[in-house]
Amino acid sequence: MPICSVPSEELRRRLLTGPLPPGTTDSHVPKDVLAYFHAPCAEGAYRGKKILTIFGGLDNIMPYTLGEARWNEIVREAEVTDRWIDPDFGHVVSPGMVARAAEWLWRWGLTEP
Repeated sequence: MPICSVPSEELRRRLLTGPLPPGTTDSHVPKDVLAYFHAPCAEGAYRGKKILTIFGGLDNIMPYTLGEARWNEIVREAEVTDRWIDPDFGHVVSPGMVARAAEWLWRWGLTEP
C-alpha cells in the first residue's frame, strides 16, 4: 500500500538530471540513494498494489506532470489507484494531504483487505 508522489523512475530522473532547487549550488545524493535510483524497476512491481499519490498543485520541485506518462501505465497495472492534488499548495505536506493519507491508511491498511 504505497503512498508516493512521482513514480520512482521519474523521481530518479529528476534527482540525477533535473535542475537544482533555487538557492542550491551543489547536489549531494547519498550513495545508498543513488544505488536505489540506478536499479531498474522490476517488471510488474505495481501489479496488485493499492497506490495513493499526493501532490501540491503549485509544486514546482516535483510537479504531478513530471510522472504523468508513467502514472498512466501504473494505473493499468495496480489494483487500486488514487491521485489527489491539493491545488493551493506547493512542495509541502498540507493538512488536506494528511487527511487524505489518513483516510487511505484507514481504508486500505486497517479495515479492507
